[in-house]
Amino acid sequence: MNLGQRIVVVIGLGVGLMVFGEWATTPRAYGWVGFAPLSNSATYSPFGGGFHPWVRLLIWLALVIG
Repeated sequence: MNLGQRIVVVIGLGVGLMVFGEWATTPRAYGWVGFAPLSNSATYSPFGGGFHPWVRLLIWLALVIG
Protein backbone atom coordinates (compact mmCIF):
# COMPACT_ATOMS: atom_id res chain seq x y z
CA MET A 1 0.00 0.00 0.00
CA ASN A 2 1.20 3.48 -0.67
CA LEU A 3 1.29 6.26 1.92
CA GLY A 4 -2.18 7.65 1.10
CA GLN A 5 -3.83 4.26 1.44
CA ARG A 6 -2.11 3.61 4.76
CA ILE A 7 -3.30 6.97 6.09
CA VAL A 8 -6.89 6.19 5.09
CA VAL A 9 -6.72 2.74 6.73
CA VAL A 10 -5.30 4.13 9.99
CA ILE A 11 -7.89 6.91 10.16
CA GLY A 12 -10.72 4.48 9.35
CA LEU A 13 -9.53 2.05 12.01
CA GLY A 14 -9.30 4.87 14.55
CA VAL A 15 -12.83 6.07 13.82
CA GLY A 16 -14.15 2.51 13.98
CA LEU A 17 -12.51 1.90 17.36
CA MET A 18 -13.84 5.23 18.64
CA VAL A 19 -17.41 4.36 17.62
CA PHE A 20 -17.13 0.89 19.16
CA GLY A 21 -15.68 2.35 22.37
CA GLU A 22 -18.52 4.83 22.69
CA TRP A 23 -21.04 2.05 22.11
CA ALA A 24 -19.34 -0.29 24.60
CA THR A 25 -19.07 2.24 27.43
CA THR A 26 -22.38 4.10 27.12
CA PRO A 27 -25.21 3.03 29.45
CA ARG A 28 -28.41 2.14 27.66
CA ALA A 29 -32.00 2.91 28.60
CA TYR A 30 -34.06 1.20 25.94
CA GLY A 31 -37.32 -0.61 25.91
CA TRP A 32 -40.18 -0.15 28.31
CA VAL A 33 -37.91 1.44 30.94
CA GLY A 34 -36.83 4.22 28.56
CA PHE A 35 -39.63 6.59 29.63
CA ALA A 36 -39.45 9.51 32.04
CA PRO A 37 -39.94 8.17 35.58
CA LEU A 38 -42.48 9.57 38.01
CA SER A 39 -39.78 10.19 40.60
CA ASN A 40 -36.47 12.01 40.63
CA SER A 41 -34.59 8.92 41.73
CA ALA A 42 -31.28 8.37 39.97
CA THR A 43 -32.03 4.64 39.90
CA TYR A 44 -34.31 5.06 36.91
CA SER A 45 -32.38 7.81 35.20
CA PRO A 46 -31.25 7.01 31.66
CA PHE A 47 -27.98 8.79 32.42
CA GLY A 48 -27.17 6.70 35.47
CA GLY A 49 -25.89 3.18 35.54
CA GLY A 50 -23.46 1.71 33.11
CA PHE A 51 -19.96 0.61 33.90
CA HIS A 52 -17.81 1.97 36.67
CA PRO A 53 -15.27 4.56 35.49
CA TRP A 54 -12.34 2.16 35.95
CA VAL A 55 -14.05 -0.44 33.75
CA ARG A 56 -14.54 2.22 31.06
CA LEU A 57 -10.87 3.09 31.40
CA LEU A 58 -9.86 -0.55 30.90
CA ILE A 59 -12.07 -0.84 27.81
CA TRP A 60 -10.58 2.32 26.30
CA LEU A 61 -7.03 1.18 27.13
CA ALA A 62 -7.68 -2.18 25.48
CA LEU A 63 -8.96 -0.41 22.36
CA VAL A 64 -6.02 1.99 22.22
CA ILE A 65 -3.27 -0.53 22.93
CA GLY A 66 -4.82 -3.42 21.02
